[in-house]
Amino acid sequence: MSKVNIYQSVSAKTSIKLIDISSQLESLQQIVFIDSSVEDYQGLANGVLPGTKVVIIRRTSDGVQQITRVIKKYPHISSIHIVSHGTPGCLHLGNSQLNINSINNDYCQELEIWSVTNLLLYGCNVAAGDAGTEFLAQLRKITGANIAATATPTGNVALGGDWELEVIRGELEVDVPFTQETQQQWNYVLDPFEKKPALFQVINTNPVPADPYDQLFRLNPLTGGYESVGEVAGSTPRYNAAGYNPNDDYIYGFEVRDGEQKLLRINSTGTVEYVKNDGTVTTDVTDSEIFTVTLARRPTAGDIDQDNNLWITNRDIKTSIRRINLDNPVTATT
Repeated sequence: MSKVNIYQSVSAKTSIKLIDISSQLESLQQIVFIDSSVEDYQGLANGVLPGTKVVIIRRTSDGVQQITRVIKKYPHISSIHIVSHGTPGCLHLGNSQLNINSINNDYCQELEIWSVTNLLLYGCNVAAGDAGTEFLAQLRKITGANIAATATPTGNVALGGDWELEVIRGELEVDVPFTQETQQQWNYVLDPFEKKPALFQVINTNPVPADPYDQLFRLNPLTGGYESVGEVAGSTPRYNAAGYNPNDDYIYGFEVRDGEQKLLRINSTGTVEYVKNDGTVTTDVTDSEIFTVTLARRPTAGDIDQDNNLWITNRDIKTSIRRINLDNPVTATT
């Protein structure tokens, strides 16, 4: 084969490849955005119906901007599904919130790019009340999209949720992008911690070894009373140095087990996940990649700042204060 023919063959193959990629982009009709602060977001991502693109929203940066960048790459899509924690009139996306104030003051130009046919919002209670009504109306006005959302909890039926988007603005049929198996087996709801003055603490309510649970309580300083939130598996280890993280609605702390302290997070249902060295999470307590520290005295106090740092100390009066970045723990900085 001559050099000319070789060049022509390569050129033809390249053209075919480019045409194939272009066809794939044009044929893509739906994208599912899943916020990484959602419990077991990996399970949801794996349970998306075939032919639908999945994009994970990183919890450490602006979620609205992340969505906008993806939409620019796929101008032919017709439907966007957003799976995130929600409250009336608000979606929690990455380290940002999409609500009536941010729509009007921060994201108006961003949202004009969201000019898709259908916008489906799965955050719990996002369409509820006057706040939800105003939020959907303004979002529809700017994007021009048909919108489906819910005024009730989204998720597992046993926890009071469902996958119905019963509030419709415009004309569209709601097709949930997850398989039936995923809808049934995902054991969570998309509801964050309540936003009210409160302290969270894990307390062992029964020290008898036969009792397999500690209890997650919420202390409301307005009433002075404890409110039970959920059970936390495992009574042998103890949970210390806990702090509430407003950036992603989790409690972070340490599990004291066999002389080591493992970094963990607890959601509003009491589910425990262990934080690994790279900032991802696992439910396997034996995972060697779990961020672990060994202190002479166990950590007893902790708090989280706006930059996603967990600060801890132990019960010694003159002890050092340690800082752990929750996005990438790796080491504790003294």
